[in-house]
Amino acid sequence: MRFLAVVIVASLTCSPAFAADEMSPVKEKRFCKRSSSLGSHLRPPKVCRTAAEWKEIADAERTAQMKFRNDVRGGERPPEGLKTGIN
Repeated sequence: MRFLAVVIVASLTCSPAFAADEMSPVKEKRFCKRSSSLGSHLRPPKVCRTAAEWKEIADAERTAQMKFRNDVRGGERPPEGLKTGIN
């Protein structure tokens, strides 16, 4: 009888721990990269993010590069053969 009571108590105390594991959200896999830092002799820090976060950063960088190129050029390039006054 004591054995049965111990088993019941043990099963009741352990079940919330198992339930918490089952209900925890699925964690996305993180990928780590080392960034390059110019002018430093120290090892660059490791940055860890999910694949979605890395894609978002790459898209933002691509957009910023395109905006910079358009600003430097003054907009879209003229067609070939058209004189712009810039050699």
